[in-house]
Amino acid sequence: MGSAALASVSLLAVAQTGACSHDWGALEPLDTSSSSGPGSTDGSTVHASGSGGATGTGGHGGGTSAIATGSGGGSITATIGSSSSASSGTGGSGPTHCGGMSLLSIDFSTDPTDVVTHDTNFKLDAGDGRIDVPSALTTYFTSVVGSLRAYDLTGDQLSLRVDEVPSVASSAFAQLEVAYDGGERVYLRKLGGNLVCGSLQGSNNASSSKPYLASTAAYWRLREDQGTIHCEISPDDVAWSEVGHVDLLSAGIPLATHVRADLRVESPGGVNSGGTFRFGALNGGQGPKGSWCKAGSLTDDFSATTIPTPAWDRAYHYGSSSYDTAGGALNLHQSDGVLGYSTASSYDVTGERIAVEITALPDPSQGQAYFRLAVGSSLIGWQMDAQTFLCNTAGQNTGTLYQGAAPELPVWVSIRESGGELFCETLDVLGGTAWKTKGSATGVLDATQVDVTIFTGRVGGSFTASFDGYNLPPVP
Repeated sequence: MGSAALASVSLLAVAQTGACSHDWGALEPLDTSSSSGPGSTDGSTVHASGSGGATGTGGHGGGTSAIATGSGGGSITATIGSSSSASSGTGGSGPTHCGGMSLLSIDFSTDPTDVVTHDTNFKLDAGDGRIDVPSALTTYFTSVVGSLRAYDLTGDQLSLRVDEVPSVASSAFAQLEVAYDGGERVYLRKLGGNLVCGSLQGSNNASSSKPYLASTAAYWRLREDQGTIHCEISPDDVAWSEVGHVDLLSAGIPLATHVRADLRVESPGGVNSGGTFRFGALNGGQGPKGSWCKAGSLTDDFSATTIPTPAWDRAYHYGSSSYDTAGGALNLHQSDGVLGYSTASSYDVTGERIAVEITALPDPSQGQAYFRLAVGSSLIGWQMDAQTFLCNTAGQNTGTLYQGAAPELPVWVSIRESGGELFCETLDVLGGTAWKTKGSATGVLDATQVDVTIFTGRVGGSFTASFDGYNLPPVP
């Protein structure tokens, strides 16, 4: 099995780079005629004959620690958002930048699979979440409820109501943590009779502790302020006291601009295992606060030599299928299984265009390539092969917006939002520099929080689909 990583960079604004002589603003649609054609949609995430692709997600791992430029020297351009006001020691009001941790809020009234991943040890319990540790363990036990997307913790916080933890006698520990792509963690942990504030960086595990008292630790919080993460507890979610803190620079840990939230339980096998971690109201449980970064804040020329880069660390591949950036393009080598490249964070596409260049496509007897924007099961995107281009929607509004003959490559495809309407567009520089609208729809999805995925679906045989210039202007 290949990698299936979950992470991201929170991006505020971009200074676009690359060999380009103009920007997208010079390429406004001149041909706005909408066309449609026959075709079928079934509401699934893949519209292809044979065995299609899938926009799957996986667990933590892979990638590198969060950096704006991407690993391997690639040109992923962005400016990391910095908070202009840190949250106070008594709660604070969250970040002023986009992509903040306050966007993650769970009340655990239902299974929050739209924002977290978890194993079968996680259960719902009367408005709480819980993880039970078996009392007769023979092997090491680990169970994690982890956020699907990455967030920016700077000037922000991650809090949790804690209703039950393993007993003092248990060897199990319960932990609230922020986790990095590179394996680093900063955590607040209850172990035995103590609360422990610590960090993990390679083999370096540094911590400070204080005695645990349930009445004063009904709420836990990790709060970032100017490069330091504070581990705090409260009896009432109002007055907070510090267990300890981690200076990220001193600990050799990157700034917390690209982290995931984890609720973790671990226990060694043998005597004294067992216990329950019961919790609720993650970040208040009252709904997300803040906004995702604008879609234009992420560009990529796919020249990084080590992939996936942080901004795409929900990339996945299984079986012998693989991806690389040979020749300065994103190449999806499809042979079996599924593979794709997916953004680690969601983005706000309102009033903007998300585009990518297509440089190689399979024959329809081999499969299709996809460029898709999705919010849960609601989606809009392009399905392409060497003979046919199709743009369709699925979910809360299902339909085929366009189906026509494949243009000569290279060609750019895009999804553009304007006034609540989503437009399917193409641009062929060989034939001019005007975007051509091929179809449009309203009521498809919430354009303020889209995930972007580039992937393939296999019908038979092996093939390579290649992409370039994500959100970068074409050179005429």
